[in-house]
Amino acid sequence: MALQEFTTKIKIPVTPENKSKVTECLEEQFGKISVCEQDDNTLKVSKIKTFWNMFTADATIGVKEKEDCFVINTSLNYKPSLNFWIQVAISAALIVAGGVGVLILAVDGFFFFFGKKKLIESFNETLKKVEEEF
Repeated sequence: MALQEFTTKIKIPVTPENKSKVTECLEEQFGKISVCEQDDNTLKVSKIKTFWNMFTADATIGVKEKEDCFVINTSLNYKPSLNFWIQVAISAALIVAGGVGVLILAVDGFFFFFGKKKLIESFNETLKKVEEEF
């Protein structure tokens, strides 16, 4: 399982109302790409939509108050999905059967790394949308 961490600052006055607005905005934006559950000080994000379902991904997002801003700390966890492992098994079987699987395995590898890049990009874009809203 891979872990990717992100930190974003929202420079607005630190008040309970603004914290609520930041949390609502996070929930709204991440709700577009995943399923969100609000806990005391964290937002749990699961079932993040990924390219070709190559990954299962979830995240924990926390909003902390600093002197002059809010800091959003995010931990993104992702790992290859069952779909990926099924594709690898099919490719391995095709390699044994006649060699065509090497090409398919190369394509799977490409989609794996491309999907990982897209997952991280979509997560960053969502955080930027939240930052731009304030």
